[in-house]
Formats: sequence, structure tokens, C-alpha cells
Amino acid sequence: MAKKIILQQKMKSVTTLLCAALFLFTACTDIPGNSPVQQGEPCPLRIKFVEGGPYTKAETLINESLIEDMNVFIFSPDKALVIRGYFPDGNVSFEEFVLSAKTSYSIYAVANWGEELECATVGELESLEYGGDDDLASLQNGKGARIFSGKQENVYLSFNEPVIMELKRLVGKVNVKCNFSSLASGVELAVNKVSLKNVPVEVALFKDNVASEVGDGGSIEGDALRGISNDGVEFYMFENMQGYVAGASGNKDKANRLDEGSRSVCSYMEMECSLLSKSKRGEIIYRFYLGGKADCNVLRNTSQTVTVNFIGEASQKENSVSVDNSALLDRVTEMRLYPSVISFAPGNFGKTYQCWVELLPATAYDKSVTWSSSDENVATVDQTGFIRTVGVGECSIWAHCQDNPSIGERCIVQVR
Repeated sequence: MAKKIILQQKMKSVTTLLCAALFLFTACTDIPGNSPVQQGEPCPLRIKFVEGGPYTKAETLINESLIEDMNVFIFSPDKALVIRGYFPDGNVSFEEFVLSAKTSYSIYAVANWGEELECATVGELESLEYGGDDDLASLQNGKGARIFSGKQENVYLSFNEPVIMELKRLVGKVNVKCNFSSLASGVELAVNKVSLKNVPVEVALFKDNVASEVGDGGSIEGDALRGISNDGVEFYMFENMQGYVAGASGNKDKANRLDEGSRSVCSYMEMECSLLSKSKRGEIIYRFYLGGKADCNVLRNTSQTVTVNFIGEASQKENSVSVDNSALLDRVTEMRLYPSVISFAPGNFGKTYQCWVELLPATAYDKSVTWSSSDENVATVDQTGFIRTVGVGECSIWAHCQDNPSIGERCIVQVR
């Protein structure tokens, strides 16, 4: 059970796994049964953190070091700044706040900005963005971008009715899993590298982030992918709210409906795999656009799981927006050997004959053949299919496809 997080004027004690935090605001009003405070008189406003809300679980637990400083802004209904404060130690308390009991307020908060924000208007706050290449790189391990922000409008402050407002971390988590159980018999697929693409390089603090500038996110490869079919692998990225894709019914349909401009900014996972089947071998790339079945939204402070189900032939015959099989190569699937029987007249030792094979399909990338004799006391064969008789008897001359040794044909050699 996560414990309550409290930040007060002289105390800071935090032990929780939550990366989301909530503000609890209390202020004085003229309420019967309490010490009377007239409307408009100065009254303390204290802010506390309490548990709750959706969250992104980071590798680092939430503790005092993650809430290093706080900027808080309170605006009147006409968007005029009523009061603002910067609290370098994270302990938030407004001691001189003139409260109007029947007035609604807008409250904005930023944690871990690192310095006092000089914003004086809602517009300035709404235009704030956080990001950069260094921060983008730090997201690869989930420990970077510890900025939190949150806002709530039309807030009525009351002594007995606390106002709860969420503070959200600006990144989302993407968990990628693979299910290989439905692959067709004889199809082998190995995941070599998983990468996060089209990650926003910066994110808006107080409005939905619709990225126009994106870059590469994290990549995972090698031994780090061992758990991809069980627990999966995790990535972190800034929020990217690209919106709905009209008419889309699933990932592949969504990808096909995106225009080139959208594809260049919508975030997606890219999986580089090796495929081996009876008919194909080589590299194949899969792409999965993030979000829901019909949208490309990656929300801040939330976790999304993408389960990739590889089915049947693993799309080895498909070349589309979602599947790039252009690097797959055809394998030999059929062999014909000529002739099928060779008979030599009695006493014809040392005679020769040239066999030949036809390999299908004609587009097969490796048409190498290995030749062998079942009895070299009867006949031998070299690696061009050239047969030479040695002694009386019968043997088989075999030709096997080098790329796929399970494919082979034989010629019966009879020497009398």
C-alpha cells in the first residue's frame, strides 16, 4: 500500500511507488463553528501531496529527491494573477493569501523546474515546454524528465472542502510484449532489436502535447530482449497526442489510413526480426503505431501495453506500412534431378555421366547443391554432379539443397 506523501513548511517525508501526485488545498473562509474570517481577509493557504491518480512507475522510487522545488500560480476568474510562489525546498505554504469565499480560482503547479518561473499570465504558462536532446536520451532508462505539472480551473477554496488536483509526470510508459504461440509450423522468428520512433523532443506542460518535432527514442537489443515474451520490455517517452484516425479498426488499418505527414510524427515501435521458414529467410521489420485501435495518442503519466501477436506465416508475404519484408529472400522449395535412373552396360567401369538439377523458385537466392553417393564402390560424384562408375552394383546419387538440406532428390545408378 502506497503511503501518503506530505510536504509541509518544515517537513518532507515521502515513501511511495506512485509517480503521480495530488495537491490538497486548504484555506480559511467564514464558516460557522470555526474561527471567523471575513471574506477578503488574508488567510494561510497550505498545499499537501496525497496519493492517487493514474501513474507511470519509474525505476526510481518517489522520494524527497524527486520533489526538489515547486512553482505555484493562482489566477482569478478573469485570468488575472492573484498570487504566485516559488518554493526551492518543495515546502509549499502561502501565508498571506487574500481569499474570496465565493470566487473560483485557477491553480497551476510545476514541480522540479529547477528555478523560479517568472510567468505572470495563463498564456505564458500554457506556452511552457520542456524537452531537448539530452532529456530525450535520459528517457531511455525511465529515470529522466522528472518534471511534474498540473492545473485545475474553477476551484472554490474552502476550509472544510479540500480541493484535489493531480500533478502528472510528463512521460508515458510503453510496455512491449511478443506472443509467438500462433506461428505456423516451421516458421521461426527471432526479435533482434526493438526501437521507439517519432518521440517528441519536447512536451507542453499545461496542454495536450501534439508533437511537430520528433526524434528517435530508446532501443533495446541483445540479451535485454530475453523477457519480451513474458514480462515484456519498457520504454519511456513524452506525451504525443496526435488524435483519432477516422474509421480505423486496429493497428494495421490505422497505419494504412495515416497519410505521410501523420506517419512522420505519430509515435511507433519498430521491431527488427530474423525470419526463417520453408520458403523465406532474412530480415523483416514490423511497425506498430502507438495509441488505441483508432487513435495515435500517447498520454503522459500512463502506461500502455502493446502485445504483438505473430500469426501463421508472420506476414512474410506482405509488404505494407506495418510490415517491411523487402529484405526477405526466397528459399528453394522444390528440386528436380535429371535423369532419375542411369544404367551402365557390363564392364563399363570408369564411365562418366553428367547429372543436372532444376531448383524452384527461379528467384531462390541460394541455389548451391551438395552431391553425395550412397556407395562410392559403385559410383562417385563430384560437386558439379559429374558421375564416374567404379564397380558392379547399384547406388544412389543424392543432390541436396545447401540452404535447405531437407530438400533433395536422387538418381539411381546401376552398374552391371
